[in-house]
Amino acid sequence: MQGCKVLAICLGLCTLSGCLAFGVPYTSDPNKKLAYAAQLINEDRPLPAERLIVEALETFKANGDKNGIAEAYRLYGLVLLIQRYVFYQRFGFRDKTVTFDNRYAKSIEYFENAKDFYIEHKDNAKLRIIYLNMAFTYKLMNNRKAACAAFDQSLESYRESLKDDPNTKVNLPTIYKDFPEFVNVARKENSCGVSFDSYNKLLLEVKSNVSVSISDLDKERITRAIITKIKQKAPNRFGEIISQASDPTTLHVVITLTTYGEGSAVPRLMMPGLERIYIEAEVALENYASKAQLSKHEVTMTGGSMGIHGRNTT
Repeated sequence: MQGCKVLAICLGLCTLSGCLAFGVPYTSDPNKKLAYAAQLINEDRPLPAERLIVEALETFKANGDKNGIAEAYRLYGLVLLIQRYVFYQRFGFRDKTVTFDNRYAKSIEYFENAKDFYIEHKDNAKLRIIYLNMAFTYKLMNNRKAACAAFDQSLESYRESLKDDPNTKVNLPTIYKDFPEFVNVARKENSCGVSFDSYNKLLLEVKSNVSVSISDLDKERITRAIITKIKQKAPNRFGEIISQASDPTTLHVVITLTTYGEGSAVPRLMMPGLERIYIEAEVALENYASKAQLSKHEVTMTGGSMGIHGRNTT
């Protein structure tokens, strides 16, 4: 009976304090401290995690270890997100500039500090995580615009990390097929609208209404002109253009011409591409694999020897 009372008291103290050191092996290695802290964060134990992070941060700063400092900043940003009010009332934060009311904004500051280091060292794998942490923090702050932008930056960093290491693996719940799907679900829950950042292949198709008279050759010329303009404006945006790959990373753009004025035939004979053309079209963007339509627009385009110039009319 007495043993049960002691156990109950210990468990009660553990609950009150967040289990300050229960189950955490002693180590003087700052990297191991961060590893333990990350585990504690996953277990929703912010107090012992915060202590280990601060201790590790002091060591990293003393040793001039900027990589360690950046990771400590990131984890401290996470600690601020999971701290509960009852613990804050009793213990506060070790960073005395943080209050319970400003903890989300301070979390963003810590993430920003870590982000600067990873941008400098082009660590896209870590940037993917940082931007994702920031996105969910902005969501807690009800800053939808900033959250959506951070989700998009996380996807962009993911794509860049695949260029660095095509075998990059991301640990996700089994209900998600890949990281882009995970982020797109989060974006949808945040009412971010359609994101095209997960697409790195482009399939462009030019068609026409039955009322429009245009040759297949002219359709091909228009297609080439649009592709040239895309490569000029965003040379690294798509890894493949005119890809037939039926996978979720292929963006299918269907341009249906509703009006087509081909200009004079004389300049065409003298110098192909010199004449002016006028186009009105409907542009549909869809996922090539699922055929799901992402958006639809009406555009007006003019072109000639300098290429195609467009104006979105919707």
